[in-house]
Amino acid sequence: MEIPMAFRLIHASDLHLGRRFANIPQPPDGNIRGRLMEARHASISRIAKVAHDRNAKHILLAGDTFDTATPSDSVVRQALTAMGENADIHWWLLPGNHDNLKDAEPLWETITRDAPANVHALADASAVELAPKIFLFPCPVAFRSSGRDLTANLMDIPATKGALRIGLAHGGVVDLPTAVLTFRPTETVAPGSIILRLATGTDVSKSAIAHIIAAAPNRIGSSMDGAVSA
Repeated sequence: MEIPMAFRLIHASDLHLGRRFANIPQPPDGNIRGRLMEARHASISRIAKVAHDRNAKHILLAGDTFDTATPSDSVVRQALTAMGENADIHWWLLPGNHDNLKDAEPLWETITRDAPANVHALADASAVELAPKIFLFPCPVAFRSSGRDLTANLMDIPATKGALRIGLAHGGVVDLPTAVLTFRPTETVAPGSIILRLATGTDVSKSAIAHIIAAAPNRIGSSMDGAVSA
């Protein structure tokens, strides 16, 4: 595959901003939950630093940027402000199952209306040209549990000679033990295509070499919890 130009991006997922960590015991002499919430917010600046260090101009957040469909105004405002501080980097936010389009419609309207110019809500499946001949095809989650492969339609999009196509989606892979949603890791990917998506594991067949999976389980305490870049 001929790549149109040198192009770098950061692929991350599951920041779960605003998570309250109600399941974490709160000791009488400390504020563990508050510190965990602050650490979640701090992940924005850490990801931005990685982007700067690696000269990546685009950050793709593949779903569940927010922990619920109704995060507080302060959580949303703080997140957008932090992303806006890195004006030379474009943030692309995809709805996931926690912040899906149906339940979080007001949230995505707020982001679309109030976000800084470098923060973009991927609230529909329209293709976005990130750079000349490099196209992003978002697969936003419409419902919390859709039960279908949201990347299936990507296979039917005609390839464009000399162009790179990037599919961005959120969900588990069907044949992994902890799968949640339905993505097929053995599907054939069209030439010139890469599919970036959240998954609950990384056991992908060798035939799907154009799939890049950010494995980010949601459970607190998991060694893989948090943002993963690719």
